[in-house]
Amino acid sequence: MNQRDVIRNLVAESIPVILLAVYVFAIGTAIRSTFLAASVCDANAACAQNFHARRIEGVNIILNVVGGLVSALVVTELAITQPGQLPSAQILKTRVSRSAKKVMVIVSMGFILVWLAGGTIALIMYILYPTMIPAALSEFAKAWLGLAIASAYSYLGIR
Repeated sequence: MNQRDVIRNLVAESIPVILLAVYVFAIGTAIRSTFLAASVCDANAACAQNFHARRIEGVNIILNVVGGLVSALVVTELAITQPGQLPSAQILKTRVSRSAKKVMVIVSMGFILVWLAGGTIALIMYILYPTMIPAALSEFAKAWLGLAIASAYSYLGIR
């Protein structure tokens, strides 16, 4: 393997990890902002929305864009996985080095687990703090629920 291929593989393996880290940061920041708004604004929804508008405007954009990308990757992964197989099983059939396969499986499973955890936490926050949650996290939670149901149907082969 020449140096150009090594660099290309390194970049290709780094981008998903960076994307996942930004996704976790956006969800974590929105959840933290929800707790702060709940403590500062009590039950005043207008106060909470103003609090979020000043505090996490950029996070809203990240949550929408990166959340959509991560969701698309997870839904695609689950859609192409045969029912009963481990997600990312098709990666194991490709002809790449053993270490590359291991990295691909870890990143693939990491995306699925983080997507499940992030979406579940966002949905719980939406249920517990409906007036305190940032609008972007609220929309993300509702979209995630629909995508999770569709992914489950697809993965389980239900028609």
